[in-house]
Amino acid sequence: MNLRRSTLLALALVAAVAPLSPARAELVLPRVSQKSTLTQTVGITDLTIAYCRPGVKGRPIWGALVPFDKPWRTGANEATTFTATDDITVAGKPLAAGTYSFLTIPANGEWSVIFSKQKDLWGGSTDYDPKQDVLRVSVKPEAADAVEWMRFTFENLSPSSADLVLRWEKLQVTVPIAVETQQLTLTKARAELAVAKPDDWRTPYRAAQYTFEQGIALVPEDRKAHGLILDQKIKTNISITVLQQLEKWGVVLHNKKETQLSKEYIQQLGIKTHSENNIAGNLSGGNQQKIVLAKWLATKPKILLLDEPTRGIDINAKNEIYKLILQLADEGLGIIVVSSELPEILGMSDRILVMHRGRIAAEFAAEQATQESILHAALGQ
Repeated sequence: MNLRRSTLLALALVAAVAPLSPARAELVLPRVSQKSTLTQTVGITDLTIAYCRPGVKGRPIWGALVPFDKPWRTGANEATTFTATDDITVAGKPLAAGTYSFLTIPANGEWSVIFSKQKDLWGGSTDYDPKQDVLRVSVKPEAADAVEWMRFTFENLSPSSADLVLRWEKLQVTVPIAVETQQLTLTKARAELAVAKPDDWRTPYRAAQYTFEQGIALVPEDRKAHGLILDQKIKTNISITVLQQLEKWGVVLHNKKETQLSKEYIQQLGIKTHSENNIAGNLSGGNQQKIVLAKWLATKPKILLLDEPTRGIDINAKNEIYKLILQLADEGLGIIVVSSELPEILGMSDRILVMHRGRIAAEFAAEQATQESILHAALGQ
């Protein structure tokens, strides 16, 4: 075998063996515009912006390095991306959960902020396809303190909103974001409760705690089983939902405050008893129901859910409960009544929703509803 053939054979062997060698990681070199990722939780929703941070470096920026009226990747290197783990609204417009390319179109006046499903954008605007925009909103830039390296921040945080703020050079742009945190949390809580195991007490407890903290109160259908501690005093039943407010030095129940609170609600709701120290189980059904109402009104709720509020009480007590409900509604309390008694619903409601097999089958304004129309909807007709 001559030298030329030997050399060719050796090269062929090397070429054949090379792909079998372990793959080596690509060499990573430092970037001038460093990559940054910022995540902010709003309620239970995570918002993430991933971008590369260019510097001013003495250069003119707006209308020069970043031209006006052209799409900009809003950073350096690859396009900036924005991720939301749940549905949100941006400047009042809906945006579904997902990851998007985040672009802007700077201008002398309003900027356009774009959420695009287009991936792998790099460099200038030549590859940008407006047909792949998912959302576009307008925002106004503002003068700001000088910032050398472009940065994003989440500011003005609340449990259901945040502002995404871009700052660079002497300019800032604010993008308002809102999340339906309460609705989202309740929806997820219902889903978790539906699959919770029989011995899982933490999930229902945490769900109930959340609704309580949001100002939602429930007067249950079965007051004796779920609404009262029958063998305890009236004042104990009324104060049980606000014990922390009645503590002295954080550990001892302030008896004077408890007595004062219970007397106020006994008088306000017309609970017929000689003393707040009487046992709740010894009172009539109507007065027991008023104690349950007092217990939840003491929490100063925003929404009061009444489940069959007049079941098992006499006609006089019913009329008293009706007057209380209408009075509370006139005072601005949001009230939802769940009832199978049609005259009760027709007589008190401003708006009526009819359920059939667990879903809303019809909606009526009070002046338009009749017993027949409600029954037809409840039967799915």
